Amino acid sequence: MASNDTEWHRIVICIPWENGRNWAVNRREFLSGATLAATFAVGPSLRSARAAELGPGPTESGGTPPVVGRSTRILPWNEIPVRRLTTSSQRQFRCLQVTDLHQFHTTAADDDQTFADIARYVRDWHPDLIFATGDLWHDNDHGEGPRGVDRLVRDLGTLGVPWTTIWGNHDRLDDYQAGHDALAGAPHSVYGGAHSHGDYRLEVLAFGSDKPALDLLCLNSNHEGLGPWQVNALRQLIDQVRSRSPGPGQALLFHHIPMQELKTRFSVEAFRGLKMEDVASLQDQGRTFPVVRDAGFIRACFCGHNHVNDYTLQLDRVSLSYGRSTGHAGYGGERLRKGAKLIEVDLSNGEVQTSSVFPDGTRLA
Repeated sequence: MASNDTEWHRIVICIPWENGRNWAVNRREFLSGATLAATFAVGPSLRSARAAELGPGPTESGGTPPVVGRSTRILPWNEIPVRRLTTSSQRQFRCLQVTDLHQFHTTAADDDQTFADIARYVRDWHPDLIFATGDLWHDNDHGEGPRGVDRLVRDLGTLGVPWTTIWGNHDRLDDYQAGHDALAGAPHSVYGGAHSHGDYRLEVLAFGSDKPALDLLCLNSNHEGLGPWQVNALRQLIDQVRSRSPGPGQALLFHHIPMQELKTRFSVEAFRGLKMEDVASLQDQGRTFPVVRDAGFIRACFCGHNHVNDYTLQLDRVSLSYGRSTGHAGYGGERLRKGAKLIEVDLSNGEVQTSSVFPDGTRLA
């Protein structure tokens, strides 16, 4: 572990898992160690005047469509194309989660380092999929949005690996539909949210098979977190999986802003990793996790958003995990070194293993 991780052991709520133990400190000790703050682009929930024009399908799922990632060409749920990718192995799916790149927030050198790191992770770990879980650029005050899409498409597209993304609260654009279309049509992209406000499903096929072995459920958590819209979209995605076969095998869920259970059900016994800031679940009020749990086949959920959290809670047979913050332009690098999350799924039984990986080739499991 890098020295800056170790130096912060005194203020983390729980010490990392390298020594096989978890250590707790009280809230006063935590707060006296440092002030941990993150900036979130939180705005009012806006009901668009165009909501009635968006057509059937996802607009029927309840709640208000998201502001960030709003689509204008909407299809009914049963007509949204399901994207597919094939693993390089018959038994294992390997996904590299990168998150919170925050392009154009600091310097060009920081952004160059971020994408150089991602290229190293691909060379070291040979993932079947790169999944960028939001906040890929930093707002759109000076045209950062389209430039962020362009660089993402260019740099990830040159790696020769299937990749996809979901929307984060900072991923602002003037023309979201143009962003959807650019992401969906990019080289090696398997992004499927262009006709559904960014909510979609991917089917993973084991090498040599034509039947899905794993589903990836992808939610746009908007700028406010997982609210009624996202919960109902998740139900639609779950129903799609169930309708495909009477006994679905396993699925993973990806979203940017975390569920509140990472805070409200935190316990040392269920915990593995590093917790160095509060959980910013925003609009989520405990609606999402019961749907995940009751589905019965969602094995793990992965989020980003809080840059100096990298931990997993095991709750009711479901793992809730933070990705490792990747972007050097995002806050927190002086406290928690930047990296990525390697997700490995045994396709025979759905067992999920995660580890944090770093540009020097090391990993923490």
